[in-house]
Amino acid sequence: HDQDWHSGENRIEFEKTVNCVLYYGLQLCYFTQEEPIKGAGHEIFVKRDYFLKKSHLDTQSQKMVTTRQLIKEGDHLVSGSEIEVKLTIEAKNDYEYLIFEDMKPAGFEAIALKSGYVYQNGVYLNRELRDEKVVFFLDRLHQGTQVLTYDLRAEISGTFHGLPHKGFAMYASQVSAISDEQVLTIDDR
Repeated sequence: HDQDWHSGENRIEFEKTVNCVLYYGLQLCYFTQEEPIKGAGHEIFVKRDYFLKKSHLDTQSQKMVTTRQLIKEGDHLVSGSEIEVKLTIEAKNDYEYLIFEDMKPAGFEAIALKSGYVYQNGVYLNRELRDEKVVFFLDRLHQGTQVLTYDLRAEISGTFHGLPHKGFAMYASQVSAISDEQVLTIDDR
C-alpha cells in the first residue's frame, strides 16, 4: 500500500496471511528538479534534435524542395512552423520489444493524424500519436544506430520545455535511456 517515503533508507515489508507462493515486483519512479535535464543511458542511448523545415519551389526543376535547419537553444520559432523531430538511437547490442516515448513540448501538435505501423529507415514500427507524446514500439532493435523521425507544428506562442525523450526495453528495465531536455520558444506570426 502507499506509504510516506523519506530521504535515506526506507523499509518495505510483505506479510502472507495464507499458505501460498508470494510474487511481487517493485518499481521506483522519481524526478529531478535540475535545469536543464541531461541525457543518460544504459545499453541504449537517445539523442533528440529539432529541425525547422522550410519548403520552397526550385525554379529549375519546378519541384518543391524541403530544407532542414537545426534548432539551437535560444532560437525562436514562428507559430505555424513545421518541425522535424529526429531521434538518434544507439544500441550496444541487439534488443527486442522496446518503447521510445517522446514528450511533445506544450504548444506543439503532431502533424500526422493517424497512429499505426510505419516504415522508417529499414524498420517497421508502430507509432502512436497521443495527446502529450508520440510513442514508437519496436519489436527489434539491432546493434548500432537507428533514426526515427516525426513532424510537429508550432501552434501556440510561449516558451516550452521539450522534456527528455525516454526509451526502454519492455521486459528488461535496466536497458533504458533519456535524452537532453530542450527549451523551445514560439512567437506569434
